[in-house]
Amino acid sequence: MRRTICFPLLAALCFVVLSCAKTDDDGPTDGLAGTRWQVTLTDENPASNPTSMGGSVEVLYHPWLECDKDDTFTFEDGRLSIDQGANVCEGGGNLIATLAGQPFTYDKEAKRLTVGAGESSVSLEVYELNGSRLKVGVPIASGTGYNYLVFLFKKK
Repeated sequence: MRRTICFPLLAALCFVVLSCAKTDDDGPTDGLAGTRWQVTLTDENPASNPTSMGGSVEVLYHPWLECDKDDTFTFEDGRLSIDQGANVCEGGGNLIATLAGQPFTYDKEAKRLTVGAGESSVSLEVYELNGSRLKVGVPIASGTGYNYLVFLFKKK
């Protein structure tokens, strides 16, 4: 009797465990459309930083201010919207905040995010885009001691 009850119970438990959907937050994503991001100062995957053939690369992480930390960046309906949250930076914030409301395009194959249009657009290299992290950046002038300025975001 005991064996007859235990086997179906064990089989049901195995079925439940194996059939539960797995969410892969670090898995690849097709694009930015419909996603929301929050700034972060923590690089959870330094291996995705830009590299150079034969030379060393120095990365400068954008120093987000305290007033930036509650901002939400939303890529929706072909536009980047930025909700500056309750803690708004004095003086209008930084350069990134000026991109609010601008159109965006993401070229998955080239790994390039362009925000804005025409001569006022900003083109960013996408180093990492998955279900939990977005890392973008731009090369910066030599003489600074750094090769790239990198902006870090986490999924909201």
